[in-house]
Amino acid sequence: MISKGAIIFVFVSVLYTTFKSLAASWYHVLYLTSVLTMIVGNLFAIRQNNLKRFLAFSSIAQVGFILIGISSSSQMGTASVIYFVLIYIFSNLEPSELSPL
Repeated sequence: MISKGAIIFVFVSVLYTTFKSLAASWYHVLYLTSVLTMIVGNLFAIRQNNLKRFLAFSSIAQVGFILIGISSSSQMGTASVIYFVLIYIFSNLEPSELSPL
């Protein structure tokens, strides 16, 4: 579960450093992708009877919320992405991963 959080942090750092000059272009792509993932993920999740599939489509919708924060290119958007990813990582840790031994 920590690898998903690491991928998001790498993605954000690459966008804000390497592709900063192309921000006007990737803003629209991220915005459109985030809207599509939220709509499709939630609509398909509503129809599911299987809990695993429901959670899978729900996580697709959550990516849309992360992309909205990334596409904002502001301090508040970055802080919301960091907060979301940290809460996601800590909520998915197993109790054995938290023990000091």
